[in-house]
This record gives sequence, C-alpha cells and structure tokens, in this order.
Amino acid sequence: MATSRGYSDVLKERGFVYLLAAQALAVFDDNTFKQLLVLFVTASVTSLATRNLYISLGTALYVLPYIVFPRTRARWRITSPSAASSFS
Repeated sequence: MATSRGYSDVLKERGFVYLLAAQALAVFDDNTFKQLLVLFVTASVTSLATRNLYISLGTALYVLPYIVFPRTRARWRITSPSAASSFS
C-alpha cells in the first residue's frame, strides 16, 4: 500500500487547486447572501419576536434546496445517461 502524504500531492495538480478556489468562492458567496438577508430583515422589522421568526424562516428556506434537490439530482442522474456527462 502506498503511503499518503496528505494533500500535498493533490495540491500540486493544477485543476484541483482551481476546484478548491471555486468551492471557496461559492461558500463565500452563499454566506454573504445569507448574512445580507439577515441584516435586511433585522433592519426592516422592529419587533424582536417577528425579527427572530423571519430570520429562522429565511435560514430554513435558504437551506431547503440543498437538502431536497441533491436526492432529486442523483435520481435524475441515474435514470438519464446524458445527464451524467453534463454534470461531471
């Protein structure tokens, strides 16, 4: 069995570094959007209970597609051979 030196070998590959950079930018973009949504709600609502409710609902609605759609995408990918090449 080959010994593993961690990520040092993988990071030397050019494409993998670009993938990591794209993932980091996507996470930054998602978190920035969510924080702006929270700030907008907190600035526009005066009641504390209503503000907390809206923030909780906004967070839940924001996360919901990430929970629901991966399963649908996997099922679609299994049944459609042409879809596998378009997402890879």
